[in-house]
Amino acid sequence: MARYKQPYTLINRTLPSSKVIFYYRTPDNPVQKSTGKSVKWQAREYVEERLAEKKQGITQVSLEEYAKDFFAWETSPWIRRQHAKGKSFSWVMARLRRGHLNNYIIPQFGKRLLSDLNPVEIENWLVGLSLANGTKNDILYTLNIVLREAKREKLISHNPIDEMEPLAPSYKARDVFTLDELKKLFPKDDREKLLEIWNELKYASMFHTMATTGIRSGEARALQWQDVSWDLKGLLILRAV
Repeated sequence: MARYKQPYTLINRTLPSSKVIFYYRTPDNPVQKSTGKSVKWQAREYVEERLAEKKQGITQVSLEEYAKDFFAWETSPWIRRQHAKGKSFSWVMARLRRGHLNNYIIPQFGKRLLSDLNPVEIENWLVGLSLANGTKNDILYTLNIVLREAKREKLISHNPIDEMEPLAPSYKARDVFTLDELKKLFPKDDREKLLEIWNELKYASMFHTMATTGIRSGEARALQWQDVSWDLKGLLILRAV
């Protein structure tokens, strides 16, 4: 009896971490793609879902194409929907999430199809970043928002982040800013660069005051002009909010 020929080939590969992961290729595309699975039947299930999506004509979109305006404050449909639902999503948070996309996620996965992303690959990349685990989890949350929306729009059949757990909290000793770091945060005689970092001069002034005096946020926000001692060349910290 002739054996049924699979429309794809599975290949098991051992990663540097000694973990075995199944990859696959199809006759029309010899490039091997990771399934993110270590168990053969799960790898087959993953591949067959991808092939079913292709057969059903599900739109194949790259992450970069899909997320190009995702957190853009003026144009993002997703942000407009959050506001329409009464959810709080500020300009600052939009800028933070957009920074995650532009600085980390898109450079690594932007050219990949949404349907080709897998949890093992994402997790390995995330662990390898030279960042605190809390920051890595923030980046993962940003990617989760994007992929959750892609699943809702039926562009992918499943969200790979659903199979991942956040990284454990890590605590990194913090020290005061060095002079070089302060110069980068508050560039002297370069208003354009200063606004690029802080967006508004009032924020640059407030945080420069905090960074160079050691006063707390509430104390800085409570400052008034009458608290400036021109004779002593200092500030009178009399209240906090």
